[in-house]
Amino acid sequence: MRHILIVKAGDTAKSVAEGNGDYDAWFRKAFQKGGVAAGFTVVRPGEGQGLPALGVFDGLVVTGSPKSVTADEPWMMPLAKDVLAAAERGLPVLGVCFGHQLLCAALGGKVAKNPSGREIGTQRMELTEAGRSDPVLRNLAPIFVVNTTHEDAVVEAPAGAVALVKNANSEFQAARLGPRVLTVQFHPELDGPTMIAKLKSVEAELAAGGADVAALLSSARDTPDGVSLLRAWARNG
Repeated sequence: MRHILIVKAGDTAKSVAEGNGDYDAWFRKAFQKGGVAAGFTVVRPGEGQGLPALGVFDGLVVTGSPKSVTADEPWMMPLAKDVLAAAERGLPVLGVCFGHQLLCAALGGKVAKNPSGREIGTQRMELTEAGRSDPVLRNLAPIFVVNTTHEDAVVEAPAGAVALVKNANSEFQAARLGPRVLTVQFHPELDGPTMIAKLKSVEAELAAGGADVAALLSSARDTPDGVSLLRAWARNG
């Protein structure tokens, strides 16, 4: 890919952004780490920015966000429809966390507070049978490791969605929503230092909920599998 459009769906906490950057910076860094030589354009739909003319782009990423799809803010569904229309015209789309939930909801899926509870930290994932043959995921190990942080989840998949990745927290960690639409609940772009900063930003909340924060912090690390996924998406969409 020569030029990637990053649709920045929100802003991370200031304590996380300090020294680590925000959602768009995480993707720039991860793609570059994966050897993807691309230019990047960033738009912020929550601030009233629409999608630019898409003919100059080779791929589109919808980032994570602290916002919830369940809030159904006025910009959310129009954005999803525009992104899905771009995919119908052949543009490869990657939805991550909020982006995963938003695109699933736009196609008729249901997003809600995750009944399995909040998932955060460096976690193991498992490819489904379909995931093992997916053009982006097929070169990952059957069990792989990525960073993740989410409170909501897709609790009912949209019709026609193909589940690609699962774990104990969710049976729908990644999906194909069409030939050009891949969505993932986890964060392949998050590196170890940013994951640690994110954990520290919600440390009190996690501890109050009974989480072993020390264990989460000690296990947080870079995830080459996430970088590999992004590199494969840039090559294969």
